[in-house]
Amino acid sequence: MDSGFLDVMHGICRSEVKTLMQNAVLQDTYDYYSIRSSEWIVHYSLPDYLAKVSIFIIFDASMILSFLVS
Repeated sequence: MDSGFLDVMHGICRSEVKTLMQNAVLQDTYDYYSIRSSEWIVHYSLPDYLAKVSIFIIFDASMILSFLVS
């Protein structure tokens, strides 16, 4: 087989795996925060709920940034 063709097929497969992994992580993140936010909204006042959400957004953004930099 042509090595160029194999390189293209390998790139497509790698791209598909990357997309599948990203989708799985995004779905898990959505599920996690759906559950957490439902718990928080019951247990906290609105200002405390919004503060908690803000803290987690900042924390998650810094985690993502550290993964992208390293």
